[in-house]
Amino acid sequence: MSNYAFEILDFQDPDALANAAADLIVREIYGRFDQPISYTDGKDYIREADPEIDTHYALTTTDTGLVAAAGVLHGIDGLTEVCDFAVDPANRGQGYGRNLMRHIAEHSLEQGDTVMSLVPLEPFYFSNLGFAYDGEDHLHMYADPLDLI
Repeated sequence: MSNYAFEILDFQDPDALANAAADLIVREIYGRFDQPISYTDGKDYIREADPEIDTHYALTTTDTGLVAAAGVLHGIDGLTEVCDFAVDPANRGQGYGRNLMRHIAEHSLEQGDTVMSLVPLEPFYFSNLGFAYDGEDHLHMYADPLDLI
């Protein structure tokens, strides 16, 4: 794995990286099947972001640039909800998604959140990261951020 860095993106004044991250999320998540909310491109996704509650992350490498991105809601009754999570297909299987999730977990703890949740498109992948279904809720998977870092 090449050297990598984490960025928190500013969707209020998006730069090239923010636009690329939004395009990756739209292509890899919303482009996979017909969603109730349909974005035509990353610019639509950015316009819908609420700076009061949305945090967007990117993982970049020195070799290939953007390889993973995520949209996250922090601080809702101690909960971090990972709403969108995408790894570029050409860079899958190299640990970038795991490292981005660890970074999000660390940031969640800094924000005072004690639980992370998500609605997985690929439950097997997220169960390998430490997420599990909880009781009767068969839609969301949950994890303790401490278990992810």
